[in-house]
Amino acid sequence: MSDFVTQRADGSREAAFNRKPPWWDRGYKCSDHAMTSEEIQKAAQIDWLVEQHPIFIHRVEEVDGKPITVHQQIPGQLANIRSDNQFHLGNVSEKYKVVQNKEAFDFVDQLHMDGIVKYESAGSLKGGKFVWMLAKMPQEFEVVAGDKLEQYILFTTAHDGSRAVRVMPTSVRVVCWNTLSLATANESKGLSIRHKGNIFDKLADAKKCIMTAKDKFNRFHEKAQRLTEVAFDIEQLEALTKLLIPREKGKNDTRRAKARASIMAAFTDDPQNIDGVRGTAWAAFNAITQHVDHESGYKGKNTDAKAEARMESVLFGANARFKTNALKAVAEVAEAMSA
Repeated sequence: MSDFVTQRADGSREAAFNRKPPWWDRGYKCSDHAMTSEEIQKAAQIDWLVEQHPIFIHRVEEVDGKPITVHQQIPGQLANIRSDNQFHLGNVSEKYKVVQNKEAFDFVDQLHMDGIVKYESAGSLKGGKFVWMLAKMPQEFEVVAGDKLEQYILFTTAHDGSRAVRVMPTSVRVVCWNTLSLATANESKGLSIRHKGNIFDKLADAKKCIMTAKDKFNRFHEKAQRLTEVAFDIEQLEALTKLLIPREKGKNDTRRAKARASIMAAFTDDPQNIDGVRGTAWAAFNAITQHVDHESGYKGKNTDAKAEARMESVLFGANARFKTNALKAVAEVAEAMSA
């Protein structure tokens, strides 16, 4: 069993794509068209159910000199089990509400039928403990000629009880497949829904999140274009990297120095060497995101574990926050320079 994408008994993996997402390092089967909900669930082989069963502990007691096995149910706890192969997904409280894979797709199906979103990828990780769906919004734009951004909605849920349902708008810079947050520093990156209470009423709020993502995308577009209007040189970027990745006193600075050097090198790399982008604050910000998405090191016992850590950090964790802070810092420098 892979630590990353779920591998089935026949060797196939539970993942399907219309196109490879930017945080992905591995090649799996792709479709030649934007798939429907039913098609992508079948292609990704995630059309299975989560069943809930009581949990028992078993112990041997001696009764009248004979060993007797005693079964005792653990109150308030349930085991989430895959219906197709009986794989143990995790233990949860009795208040935990399962969001079946099909239900995860149902809440955006109407939008899909209306042509608002198109499914691009879906799959499961860690045997089915974690399931994701990526849907592309129709809005896209060029910051400058040749530098296009596309808009996506990412849906994730965990069947092991470790995470809430997440619905997150994000954008992708096509020339280098970097993920860029649609949120500014003081906005939410998306909607988080705990597996408790009337979760399906809460999922209705996820539709609102999808519908309002267009406004965030437009604001991000405007900010990106403003950054292209401000000149930025290598000395300014060096000062910015020292602000974002400061030297730690009394500690070996090798890893942080390499990160700063990686960003500096990316500033003049091909994705930033586009007319209208070259030597601007927009190039500076994208040098940072390029390092985060493609060069930053991740810990893990093997390649798959490192890839999973990368996806988690880029989309939800420390590196997602780092990119948000970087955008804010670049924007503040650009605003001060243009004042």
